[in-house]
Amino acid sequence: MWQDLLNLPQRQLLLKLLPLLFFLLLTAVFFYKIFFGRIPLPMDLLTGAYYPWLDFKWGFPVGVPVQNPAISDAFSLFFPWRGLAVNIAKSGIWPLWNPYSFSGVPLLSNWETSFFYPLNLLMFLLGDLNGWTAMVFLQPLLSMIFMYWYLRTISFSKAAAIFGAIVFGFAGWMLIFLEVTFSQGGIWLPLALLSVEKYLRQKRAVWLSLLSLALLPILTAGNFQVALFSGILLAVYFTLRMWPGKMSQRYLQAFLVPGLFALLGMGLAAVQLLPMTDLFLHSIRTFDTNIAQYNFGLLPLRNLLTFISPDFFGNPVTGNFRGFLYHETSGYFGVVALILVIWVIFKARDSISKFYIAAFLMSFILALDTFLGRALYDFKLPLISTSYASRLLFVTDFSAAVLAAKGLELLDRKDRRIWIIPVVLLAFLAGTLLVMETGIKVFGSGNVFDLAHTQAEVLISLKNCLLPAVLIITFMLVIRFGSKRSTPIILTALLLFDLFRFGWKYNPFVPARLLYPQTPAINFIQQNIGYYRFDRERTEVMPPNTWIPYKLMSPSGYDPLYPEQYARFYNLYNNHDPAGSVGRYAELENYNSPSIDLAGVKYLIVAKWDKDGQIDKTVNSWSVSITNPKYKKVFEDKSIIVLENTQVLPRVLLFDKFAVEKDSLAALEKIYHGLDFRHEIVTNQPPALPLGPTAFADQAEITDYQANTVTVHTRIKSNSLLMLTDSNYPGWQVSIDGQKANLLTADGIFRATTVPGGRHVVKFEFVSEPFNLGLKITVISFLLWAGLSVVLARKKVAG
Repeated sequence: MWQDLLNLPQRQLLLKLLPLLFFLLLTAVFFYKIFFGRIPLPMDLLTGAYYPWLDFKWGFPVGVPVQNPAISDAFSLFFPWRGLAVNIAKSGIWPLWNPYSFSGVPLLSNWETSFFYPLNLLMFLLGDLNGWTAMVFLQPLLSMIFMYWYLRTISFSKAAAIFGAIVFGFAGWMLIFLEVTFSQGGIWLPLALLSVEKYLRQKRAVWLSLLSLALLPILTAGNFQVALFSGILLAVYFTLRMWPGKMSQRYLQAFLVPGLFALLGMGLAAVQLLPMTDLFLHSIRTFDTNIAQYNFGLLPLRNLLTFISPDFFGNPVTGNFRGFLYHETSGYFGVVALILVIWVIFKARDSISKFYIAAFLMSFILALDTFLGRALYDFKLPLISTSYASRLLFVTDFSAAVLAAKGLELLDRKDRRIWIIPVVLLAFLAGTLLVMETGIKVFGSGNVFDLAHTQAEVLISLKNCLLPAVLIITFMLVIRFGSKRSTPIILTALLLFDLFRFGWKYNPFVPARLLYPQTPAINFIQQNIGYYRFDRERTEVMPPNTWIPYKLMSPSGYDPLYPEQYARFYNLYNNHDPAGSVGRYAELENYNSPSIDLAGVKYLIVAKWDKDGQIDKTVNSWSVSITNPKYKKVFEDKSIIVLENTQVLPRVLLFDKFAVEKDSLAALEKIYHGLDFRHEIVTNQPPALPLGPTAFADQAEITDYQANTVTVHTRIKSNSLLMLTDSNYPGWQVSIDGQKANLLTADGIFRATTVPGGRHVVKFEFVSEPFNLGLKITVISFLLWAGLSVVLARKKVAG
């Protein structure tokens, strides 16, 4: 492909590159604010809605204005995790462990950290913020380039390919998850399809080398659903395109080489996939109630309206959203493109169009809250049943991009049947608004056909239908009066206007100074906390994981994949039954729980509350739910108070009394029912040595604390059980004076070992076997891929 371009004369080369330059221009226009010091990260929400940042104006007249309150995952999950992984890697070690949340939790194993995603290299090379900005910038640009090449490969005209590329690059699913980088994996699907199509047309196995490379970012970008649905789409596409009409041995043999390169693509990603699988098997995912609480992400049937008017039920940006999970259910890809998609469904006859029509309809129908959509969850299909159904909209939008491009090609201005579609869409909107208005007048305020409850909601829907109506009418005028040459240009301009407006409205671009700024309260904790942990009041104060960039450690956190064993401990941490339900949010609710002392929480950051239950910087009192006298105020600033826990236990403890419970949950239950954890430890095995009495002069202290290793120096009189209050997980090992020792699980979750009397160096080290095995498979796969690519570079394979 690149060699062909380099061999072209300058004029032809320029013509070939013009679409790519056009895509670059479009991307630059969409991201124009980054050239004025803005960043594509919703830090306005952190600094404009949460304390302690909310107490400061940060250069704004009356405080930071918040554009979108619905995308907090960007600053509470994806950016801090990726930044942490990159910064650990810069120190020369693999970022296997995150010590800052959940009393320690796997980091690289978490798919959403995406450490091995190729574009993450930008954060390594350019720094966290610039690398993130570049990665977000490249999403629509690469999406359009790859989709354009794919559409050209399957013989679409330039105009149609450009149109389809724009639909895909700026479709709702891609834009909604733009700043949380959840849609990054989608970039590479058209590249994978391009490689398959090139192989099928030219029978040159070298194109399969590209398939392996395209699978790598799909599998490492951090979104399981994108990877799964892309894999299914690719497999079905290849099978149907290869289908000879009857089964034969030759047909089966034709799958061997492509299948090998697909396996090599998975092998290249093994360094991510194997530790991720291990974490998934240990995680809360199958116990998490979040997905069921949100109806498994199944779209209500009324959401059909949002494919014509995306803000029919309001928008979280304007604060009037009354629908269901805007960020999960927005598959809007432009009303102009929608008309063309519907046109193709009734018009196209070629096999590729039929394939994408089937993919479009099937993905859309399965995402709806119908018996078909629910069947995937009723039968509890592995992996599928733990995912949001609405993520199928990725396939819907991708298929729509191909179909819209085909629709532009098949557009016949003389065929009056094309007028039926926009007329029906307008009638559908008008009829729905009429039903809502009539229902309000007849029945009054209330649940009127689940579309609107009040007259104000009808007005919001009416207002948000005006632009789609104008676009539909303009489409009709263009079809009627536009020329054959001008029609594609005008329709592309309408599409850009529609999708850019949609994307700009939803995605904030904020000043770089808002990136985790320092405050006096945070600074006080950083300077005084040492190796202890802190926690926060469960209110508008430091949402989960936002302490990671400040290098503060906490027992709390937010993660859909943190270990289930730790979730059981966290119930105890909240003074609840460890066997109770668990969820992805581990947040402190019971501030008087004795287990706070066990977890090493020295500081609690809270808000000032007045007698009316309002946060008020003029008062000097905190929440009435914090009643334990162990808390002492040590710092205050504006609306924030820092409380010190005067009964906190050291992070390293020595014991001479123990009980044995092999089962982790049983150990936690023992503590829950009254075991004195200050003087007795519960281990999963008996100690390796007989224990002597602990002495007042015994010492055990942390001397070095790194991501994957913790070093403790001891000076003790007798053999003792040493417990480090960091969460245990398969892969942690312990050595004493360089000699491997027996690692125990203490109190159901922490790390412990038996230490002989005297002076010793105890070292805890995380060695992930799934990661090591995955790394070996990745290296071997790369060598095989490179060797096969060289051998087959100039050969053809019989199809």
